[in-house]
Amino acid sequence: MNFELPRSQFYSKRRQTNAGFTLLEVLVSLVLFAVLSSLLIQTFGQQMQYQGLLNKQQSRWAEVMRAWQLIERDASQIAPRPARDAMGDPQAAILYSGNNELEFSSFSWFSRQFLESSAIVRIRYVFDPASQSLWRESWQYPDRVVGAQVQRLLVLDKVMGFKVRLLTHKQQWRSYWPLPDSEIQALPSAMQVTIISDVFGTIDRLFVMPHGSM
Repeated sequence: MNFELPRSQFYSKRRQTNAGFTLLEVLVSLVLFAVLSSLLIQTFGQQMQYQGLLNKQQSRWAEVMRAWQLIERDASQIAPRPARDAMGDPQAAILYSGNNELEFSSFSWFSRQFLESSAIVRIRYVFDPASQSLWRESWQYPDRVVGAQVQRLLVLDKVMGFKVRLLTHKQQWRSYWPLPDSEIQALPSAMQVTIISDVFGTIDRLFVMPHGSM
């Protein structure tokens, strides 16, 4: 004898069987959602961190390039012009004794900032290890007098080192200038400037002297 449920009761039981999720399925879904959300947040955070680091390095590289552009404009126009200090003592066209100061005369673009400036200015680059900064000092005239105005400009900060080498006409590198037997207006054949920065390490630039004679 066959018993058959009424059609209405049959569909009612099917609806009850397929209605909603079980508690286990809900918990598994929540766990998966939490894991995926955590991974997405972590990935997004790392991406933002990398982007911030990249922007910082790009900004720093721009600062370093501006510093080198300034040095290049000065070094490429070094003049074989001796100078006099505030006491009237003669100074060589280039002065470097292996310390943290490089001084020279230059047909510098910077002189155009002065309305009545001479064609040649006196420039000195000074590295301050205490503040890890490189400064540019310039005087309107090569022959200074007591009380002469000096223009001081920060070239680059976070500098770890500053070195200069000078090449003689005999292709010998020297860590000082002038040479003992050279005239005070004599220039080297080339000059190598080294800057050690915090991010990019050691960067060297070689400048050929337009009037090199030693």
